[in-house]
Amino acid sequence: MTKHIRMRSSRGSSVYIKDGFSWPAFFFGPIWALVKRAWLQFFILLISFGVLIVIDELVVRPSKNILLICAMLAAYIGYMVVCGKNGNAWLRRNLEREGYSRVEVTDA
Repeated sequence: MTKHIRMRSSRGSSVYIKDGFSWPAFFFGPIWALVKRAWLQFFILLISFGVLIVIDELVVRPSKNILLICAMLAAYIGYMVVCGKNGNAWLRRNLEREGYSRVEVTDA
Protein backbone atom coordinates (compact mmCIF):
# COMPACT_ATOMS: atom_id res chain seq x y z
CA MET A 1 0.00 0.00 0.00
CA THR A 2 1.34 3.42 -0.98
CA LYS A 3 1.82 6.00 1.74
CA HIS A 4 1.28 9.71 1.14
CA ILE A 5 2.48 12.55 3.30
CA ARG A 6 0.09 15.45 3.68
CA MET A 7 1.74 18.84 4.01
CA ARG A 8 -0.02 22.07 4.81
CA SER A 9 1.09 25.66 4.27
CA SER A 10 0.50 28.49 6.71
CA ARG A 11 -2.24 29.71 4.33
CA GLY A 12 -4.14 26.43 4.67
CA SER A 13 -3.44 24.80 1.31
CA SER A 14 -2.58 21.10 1.42
CA VAL A 15 -0.32 19.01 -0.76
CA TYR A 16 -0.02 15.22 -0.83
CA ILE A 17 3.39 13.74 -1.64
CA LYS A 18 3.92 10.05 -2.24
CA ASP A 19 6.42 8.46 0.10
CA GLY A 20 8.99 6.30 -1.66
CA PHE A 21 10.21 5.90 -5.22
CA SER A 22 9.24 8.52 -7.81
CA TRP A 23 8.84 7.05 -11.29
CA PRO A 24 8.41 10.46 -12.96
CA ALA A 25 11.69 11.65 -11.41
CA PHE A 26 13.33 8.40 -12.54
CA PHE A 27 12.31 8.81 -16.17
CA PHE A 28 12.38 12.60 -16.56
CA GLY A 29 14.95 13.87 -13.98
CA PRO A 30 15.52 17.60 -14.54
CA ILE A 31 12.23 18.04 -16.43
CA TRP A 32 10.39 16.58 -13.43
CA ALA A 33 12.16 19.05 -11.10
CA LEU A 34 11.31 21.93 -13.44
CA VAL A 35 7.62 20.98 -13.51
CA LYS A 36 7.57 20.65 -9.71
CA ARG A 37 9.29 24.07 -9.42
CA ALA A 38 12.13 22.58 -7.39
CA TRP A 39 14.68 25.03 -8.75
CA LEU A 40 17.75 23.92 -6.82
CA GLN A 41 17.20 20.28 -7.74
CA PHE A 42 16.53 21.29 -11.34
CA PHE A 43 19.89 23.05 -11.69
CA ILE A 44 21.81 20.31 -9.89
CA LEU A 45 20.20 17.56 -11.99
CA LEU A 46 20.69 19.53 -15.19
CA ILE A 47 24.37 20.17 -14.50
CA SER A 48 25.06 16.57 -13.47
CA PHE A 49 23.26 15.24 -16.56
CA GLY A 50 25.24 17.68 -18.68
CA VAL A 51 28.48 16.38 -17.17
CA LEU A 52 27.44 12.82 -18.04
CA ILE A 53 26.70 13.85 -21.63
CA VAL A 54 30.04 15.67 -22.00
CA ILE A 55 31.96 12.67 -20.67
CA ASP A 56 30.00 10.40 -22.98
CA GLU A 57 30.62 12.53 -26.07
CA LEU A 58 34.27 13.44 -25.45
CA VAL A 59 35.65 10.28 -23.88
CA VAL A 60 33.44 7.23 -24.28
CA ARG A 61 32.09 7.44 -27.84
CA PRO A 62 35.40 8.25 -29.57
CA SER A 63 37.16 5.38 -27.75
CA LYS A 64 34.57 2.75 -28.81
CA ASN A 65 35.74 0.70 -25.84
CA ILE A 66 33.02 -1.71 -24.75
CA LEU A 67 34.01 -1.45 -21.07
CA LEU A 68 33.74 2.34 -21.13
CA ILE A 69 30.40 2.10 -22.92
CA CYS A 70 29.10 -0.28 -20.24
CA ALA A 71 30.44 1.97 -17.49
CA MET A 72 28.71 4.98 -19.07
CA LEU A 73 25.44 3.04 -19.32
CA ALA A 74 25.78 2.15 -15.64
CA ALA A 75 26.40 5.83 -14.84
CA TYR A 76 23.23 6.87 -16.71
CA ILE A 77 21.18 4.19 -14.96
CA GLY A 78 22.68 5.17 -11.59
CA TYR A 79 21.74 8.80 -12.24
CA MET A 80 18.16 7.75 -12.99
CA VAL A 81 17.95 5.58 -9.87
CA VAL A 82 19.23 8.41 -7.66
CA CYS A 83 16.59 10.73 -9.17
CA GLY A 84 13.80 8.20 -8.60
CA LYS A 85 14.86 7.20 -5.12
CA ASN A 86 15.28 10.76 -3.84
CA GLY A 87 12.71 12.64 -5.93
CA ASN A 88 9.86 12.72 -3.43
CA ALA A 89 12.21 13.52 -0.52
CA TRP A 90 13.66 16.43 -2.51
CA LEU A 91 10.15 17.69 -3.20
CA ARG A 92 9.19 17.37 0.47
CA ARG A 93 12.29 19.32 1.59
CA ASN A 94 11.59 21.97 -1.02
CA LEU A 95 8.06 22.43 0.32
CA GLU A 96 9.35 22.61 3.90
CA ARG A 97 11.68 25.44 2.86
CA GLU A 98 8.64 27.23 1.44
CA GLY A 99 6.84 27.05 4.79
CA TYR A 100 4.87 23.81 4.51
CA SER A 101 4.75 21.48 7.51
CA ARG A 102 4.03 17.78 7.70
CA VAL A 103 0.52 17.10 8.96
CA GLU A 104 -0.06 13.37 8.61
CA VAL A 105 0.88 10.18 6.81
CA THR A 106 -1.99 8.39 5.08
CA ASP A 107 -2.38 5.11 3.22
CA ALA A 108 -3.79 5.41 -0.28
